Amino acid sequence: MKHLLPVVNSEIGFSLAKSVGEQCDKAFIKKELRKIKKENPTVAEFIQKWASLGKYSHSAFCGVLVYKLLRSQAEADKMTEDFNLED
Repeated sequence: MKHLLPVVNSEIGFSLAKSVGEQCDKAFIKKELRKIKKENPTVAEFIQKWASLGKYSHSAFCGVLVYKLLRSQAEADKMTEDFNLED
């Protein structure tokens, strides 16, 4: 079955966790939301609105991380396809 969204593999998760590290601060979240807004304004708006209902930093950070996971996996999948790296 073909998935609409990329299925994130563990390597992407580990890589993202390492690159993000301890950056759970408002500056990081704002920077990432600006990037998301350029790519997908509705998603950025949703994350911001949802986060404003509770603990902004935690909700927004989770939204940003999930988006980054999906984006990173989509990029990896595209590279695999472009360079014909599948077995």
